Amino acid sequence: MGLRRKGLFFCELFLAPLVMDDTKACYLLNMMAFETTQRARYYKNSTSISYVLIIAMLMNREEDVHELRARRILHGQFSDQRTLGFIKDLSGLVFYTEKYDLLLADLETYKRKRWI
Repeated sequence: MGLRRKGLFFCELFLAPLVMDDTKACYLLNMMAFETTQRARYYKNSTSISYVLIIAMLMNREEDVHELRARRILHGQFSDQRTLGFIKDLSGLVFYTEKYDLLLADLETYKRKRWI
């Protein structure tokens, strides 16, 4: 998860694929719960929480979920509606992490420094 330069003028946000089914949803929820309970220790490396927050930022409607599926970021048995609801519910339960803040700062820096 992060930003990657793509040529002279462009940058690309890259994310690992996420498979949404009942088993993976349970694993994701448990990883996020663990990171939440260990907040002081894992604040800088809360990867699961940061990943869900970034995915949630990209999804506001079912069409956004469909677009993420088309780009091969989301896979699995969950419907677009169920995926949207699950991710949005998860993102509302957690704290922002340093990794998430750094990625947003990188995006903002790219927006300010890119050539138009």
